[in-house]
Amino acid sequence: MAKSRKTVEIDILLDYANGYLSADWQGGDAEPEKCRRQGLIDMLEAALHGVGRYRGYVYLDQTQITKSKPGIRWLDGQAPSHTFHETDPTRRRYA
Repeated sequence: MAKSRKTVEIDILLDYANGYLSADWQGGDAEPEKCRRQGLIDMLEAALHGVGRYRGYVYLDQTQITKSKPGIRWLDGQAPSHTFHETDPTRRRYA
């Protein structure tokens, strides 16, 4: 059987990953869910680096993730202006 090459546009992969990483529900902090998001992050970063398209990411904050732990918590009028206490580093959005 001959092998055929299949490709996917990186923008489609990026949109899917960003949607998955920002999906918010009760129970989204469970360890299996974090592991799935981390696996997606690893695959996406490898693909983005592979095509020279890696542009970094931002953490999703408590206004974007409300039912589970956000990636960063912004503190109003306090120094420092943010904290990573009780956060989930897999809650992010890639550029």
